[in-house]
Amino acid sequence: MDNNNWGIKRIDVLPPKGRTLLLYGQAGRGKTTLINTLKGKILLVNIDCGEQVLNINNAKNEIFVMNLVTNEIVTPHDVFKRFVDFSDYLVKQVSLPWGYVIVDNISLIENSSLVSITNRRNIKSPDQNAYGEAGFAMLDVLSTLRNITFKGVNLIYIAWEKTEKISDFGGEVHSEKGPMLIGQTQLKANGLVDFLGALRVDKKGTRYLQFDSDSKYSAKKREEYGKTYPSIIECPKDSDSTLQDFFDLISRARTGHVD
Repeated sequence: MDNNNWGIKRIDVLPPKGRTLLLYGQAGRGKTTLINTLKGKILLVNIDCGEQVLNINNAKNEIFVMNLVTNEIVTPHDVFKRFVDFSDYLVKQVSLPWGYVIVDNISLIENSSLVSITNRRNIKSPDQNAYGEAGFAMLDVLSTLRNITFKGVNLIYIAWEKTEKISDFGGEVHSEKGPMLIGQTQLKANGLVDFLGALRVDKKGTRYLQFDSDSKYSAKKREEYGKTYPSIIECPKDSDSTLQDFFDLISRARTGHVD
């Protein structure tokens, strides 16, 4: 077999690939604020006015913002096209100067696609075909953008939270919370990421990220062989390192140095 022709080789050391995190929660929980707990160079792809909650005086990071809505780009069609075009641009670069690329938020961006399709078809409200087309378009660009992780960049998607009614095998209906995306797009997007975290607040007011799925919240953690990650990470509002500690933990796991 001509292994060299197909680039087949034995894995001795894992490549320096970035990771993908989809972070979701109710509005006002502080999802975007968690960006302040990262270190290094950060690019925020923004549709949600997220720059207003960023600490631009933080000496531990350097934040760049690419706004999807500008004085000239205001229609849903143009906003979504700008997102698609910029994602293609990032993927085509040989290297990127940022350690983190954050998209805030994918729920709103997908809605731009849905409104654009509805307007183009000249219908009063989106029908099943419009939802399907918008979901497919969003999933396509999320899949494309994920390729920047091969450049060593960590990719973070931020989404709102939604509640769906789920029927189990016994016919019992219960509620499950997950990222606010259209239909099957949510399930497929969950499969695209390494980590799916629900930002929650308990009865005592303690904020935390949940990475293990249960009967109420959709969550996920892609563990390395022989390594484990915590199911819950507390997110105190006075912490300046929550997400950085999380990505540092992942990095140590990949090199075999988890404490």
